[in-house]
Amino acid sequence: MKPRTMLVLLAAATIALAAGCGGDDEGGDGGEDGVLARPTSVDRAGTGDQSLDGTLNAALDGDVIEMAALAGYQHRACEAAPQGASAPACREGEAAGADVEGLPVTRCDLAWVRPEAVPDAFAAALGDQPLRLAAVYRPKPADGAVLEQPAEYVGVIATGAREGAQTAVALGIRGGRIVSVETDCGGIDRLLGEERVASYVVEPRELD
Repeated sequence: MKPRTMLVLLAAATIALAAGCGGDDEGGDGGEDGVLARPTSVDRAGTGDQSLDGTLNAALDGDVIEMAALAGYQHRACEAAPQGASAPACREGEAAGADVEGLPVTRCDLAWVRPEAVPDAFAAALGDQPLRLAAVYRPKPADGAVLEQPAEYVGVIATGAREGAQTAVALGIRGGRIVSVETDCGGIDRLLGEERVASYVVEPRELD
């Protein structure tokens, strides 16, 4: 076969392969199942703790499915009409006092999120802007803590800006598991208050 013919055939094969791997025109920037790809973070966690770094990097990637797989659910007895967020509300068919799983998610007020809704809760907390690692610290014991196994570390992820203020989410992590989620409810400084921090693993960073 002549060299020129060989080059033409190779080029045609390459184009065909690229077409087969690409999505259709209607998908836009969508990923699998039409889910829009979020901006990729330029940050990577490097605390030296492999399980902690893996969890933080899943969050920095906005991989809510992996984050849900890493969720450390709390077991609570549900209540038919809970006062505040002391316990998850019982669903239809669940008797009061039934043992259920939930993840504590605080958006100014604490709520209990059941496992099937956790990916959406993570997505709402992370938003759609590029994510940055703002800080990682060991927390002080909290008064009136609701967790059976409180966080060993808190990773603060900067999620963008709102009305000129930096926004963020704090992920409580224990043994590589996400045991709590808290949005800033008024600014990132609230998540980095000295009353919360026992010691820093990653000092607070200047964010663009």
